[in-house]
Amino acid sequence: MLDPIEYQKRVQAKRKAEAAAKRIQEASQETITATATEYDQFQLLLDSLDKDVARLHGLGIDEKNRIRSEELIPKYRPYCRDYQEKGDAYKNPVMVQFLIWLFDVGQIHEALFWAYFAIEQKQSLPERFKRKDLTTFVADAVLEWCELQENNDGSIEPYFSQVFQRLIDDNWPMPDALRSKYFKKAGDLARDMGKPQQALEHYQRAVQLDLSGAKCKTRINQVKKELEKQNESEDLPAGTDGE
Repeated sequence: MLDPIEYQKRVQAKRKAEAAAKRIQEASQETITATATEYDQFQLLLDSLDKDVARLHGLGIDEKNRIRSEELIPKYRPYCRDYQEKGDAYKNPVMVQFLIWLFDVGQIHEALFWAYFAIEQKQSLPERFKRKDLTTFVADAVLEWCELQENNDGSIEPYFSQVFQRLIDDNWPMPDALRSKYFKKAGDLARDMGKPQQALEHYQRAVQLDLSGAKCKTRINQVKKELEKQNESEDLPAGTDGE
């Protein structure tokens, strides 16, 4: 049976999402019909964005990221800030592309700020993306960033845990296989922090979500052994060392 507090949270989250979606649709229509001059300016910005996206085609990753960091992100940041500060809400490919570029160049803090905002507004990915929704893109992008950080002996916190918590609290839509990867990663963090019981629960949830792809068998066995050792230690009489 669902906990009443948890149920209320889910109801409130659903209502909030529905209200945001309605607000975006209404605001989008108002922008097109009631503010034609501003809409024309927005169309010019969209045309500029299309040219900048096309400009990156065929370039190497290092050159792409140089242009993104030095030219494109600074170019579109003022517009995105203005949009956010005004409290506007309409379909905004410029802001979405801006946050995609932030992920591309590894500016995770700012990328997540805009990602949370865009997800709250129910923004859509550009048509060229095969992924169905923005939450899936963001979740994938954060995992890729985590992998790069770990390969370079860097920390993935607090950003991984922030996204993992939102994934749970807001029930972000995404494939179960991707959700499973988050629980597996959370299990690794809990294990490294000396929390085998929490790690075990995360690993087991990862397997539930993706039985064939989670690949947590070895991890589960390891944390079970750790828990057994802890239980044996707790069962020892006071003043003994187990010898």
